[in-house]
Amino acid sequence: MAATIAPLYSEVSQVARRFGVTTAAVHYWIRQGLVTPSARTLGGIYLFAEQDLAPMEALRRQREVRKALADMPLDAA
Repeated sequence: MAATIAPLYSEVSQVARRFGVTTAAVHYWIRQGLVTPSARTLGGIYLFAEQDLAPMEALRRQREVRKALADMPLDAA
C-alpha cells in the first residue's frame, strides 16, 4: 500500500476552506501584506507552505474573539 504524502503547498482555495473564509478574504490579506505566500506558479496561483499559515491562524482567532465580544450582552445596570 502506497503512503499518502501531504502536499508541500496549499492553494488559496484550500487555505480559505481550512480557515473558514472566502478566497476573496485570503487575497485581501495578501494585498494588505498580512500574509505572504511562499511561492507563485507561472500561472499566478499563490502557494502557501505550512509556516505561511501562522498569521492566518492569528487572524482567525482574532475574528472569533471579536465575534464573542460582540455577542456578549451589555449589562444595563
